[in-house]
Amino acid sequence: MDYKNYYTHKKVKELGFSEKLIKELLPEPLLEPNPHHERARPIKLWDKKVVQEAMKSKAFKDYQVSRQHRSFALKKANEIKRTAVKEEIMEILKNLTITVVSDGVLDERARRYYKWRTKGKMDWMNLAESSKEKFYVNTIRHSFTNYNDIYKKLKGKIGKDFAYQYLKEQILKLIAINYPFLEEECSRQILALRINSSENKKLILEKAREYGNNI
Repeated sequence: MDYKNYYTHKKVKELGFSEKLIKELLPEPLLEPNPHHERARPIKLWDKKVVQEAMKSKAFKDYQVSRQHRSFALKKANEIKRTAVKEEIMEILKNLTITVVSDGVLDERARRYYKWRTKGKMDWMNLAESSKEKFYVNTIRHSFTNYNDIYKKLKGKIGKDFAYQYLKEQILKLIAINYPFLEEECSRQILALRINSSENKKLILEKAREYGNNI
């Protein structure tokens, strides 16, 4: 069968039809066997001309306007909540604390943390120094700051992704100040955070690989 003249159920939804509008404005779909999975449900198909004609109706246009209004109102409400979370995290960060411990205490706690993370299958002594520094930073963040308590307060809140990144960056900066030998690792983790949250993450990573290959 030539599918070029038909829209699938997924495409119809992408064009702006709700299930209610599909029932009200479109005829019963043509059911065709799924070409990819023999036991899957039949594919629902609608003639493109019929769908396009339905999109000219007042009911369809009115629905799009109301959907845009709802979307705008939801975005506005979410933005207000995100702003509130941002203000909350800024206030919480005023009480950010860190405990400075000796190198021996830090190393012992990091070893225990590493053993727990690897379930005792990896030997700390054979770990590269750069990897040890990562565990030192993570150990400090979880064991010697009030990061965990602050993070729990953000759970379930709209805007928590931004708040989490901001919180972690501030914690890392504080660790770098109080543990200077970990400054480079803290900077690396901050950079990784910003790359992961960037909409251009793929492009950034491609440019980084390209740069690395040209060195």
